[in-house]
Amino acid sequence: MNESDGSSAQTKQETLMQQMNIKSKKMPLRTQGKLSAREIEILKLICSEHTNQEISEQLFLSKRTIESHRKRISEKVGAKNTVGLVVYAIANEIHQLSQNPALVI
Repeated sequence: MNESDGSSAQTKQETLMQQMNIKSKKMPLRTQGKLSAREIEILKLICSEHTNQEISEQLFLSKRTIESHRKRISEKVGAKNTVGLVVYAIANEIHQLSQNPALVI
């Protein structure tokens, strides 16, 4: 990736965050800040399409603990649902979109 690709990616991330904030009726999505290492780990698993049960089994925690983490993450970043969490993770480079051309729309 060259420098122009990096600035293009940054512009796309900024645009994504702006669009999400415009359409949100609740509080805007915040930039990455006070998420703990565990919360980031759980957010990555959410972005990888794991259910609460699958995450709990992988991390050796109860399903209820994962639900609490998910709720706390949503509150911290201002997301209303899972889509908001994924948008936040992509915009803050916690999760990378697949580069598989077959998946690009």
